[in-house]
Amino acid sequence: MSKRKRGERGIASFSGKYPEHMYYINFDANNRPIGVTRKKFMSWFGMMVQHMLPFHMETSKVDNQYFEELWLETKRTWKITNDNAKNFMMKKAVKIGTNFRSRLNTKYVNKGLNGCPRYKFLDHDKWEAFVLEKTSEEGKAKSERARACNAKKNFVPHIGRSG
Repeated sequence: MSKRKRGERGIASFSGKYPEHMYYINFDANNRPIGVTRKKFMSWFGMMVQHMLPFHMETSKVDNQYFEELWLETKRTWKITNDNAKNFMMKKAVKIGTNFRSRLNTKYVNKGLNGCPRYKFLDHDKWEAFVLEKTSEEGKAKSERARACNAKKNFVPHIGRSG
């Protein structure tokens, strides 16, 4: 019995798949995405964050220029007419970028693996800088502090993509 091959994932799954009228997204009073396409929008936004923000830098230290470019691309693709949700989406971008860096560290750096073959958009030179940062004494000490703080948490809420 053969295993069924999975379909396209990531940004490739969005190319030419939806009619033009599906690329609209609305936001609620709290600037969270709502509507039929909210899940597709957040998936697309997460992939764009991974592609556009520099992974080798801490997300809090990334220049605002990257966030501006990300927001302009988001507005262009999803036909967003105003900037009301910009701050909320930038906060989501920081969270997504931080989670991506953490996932790279956990799945690849800590195991001595290279993430570039899996994530083809990663620059090899920047990957080396990322590995050096994470394996340095300062990086290990920071990781230990974060691990100790996480151990103190009693209740960790789990929420969906858009909220």
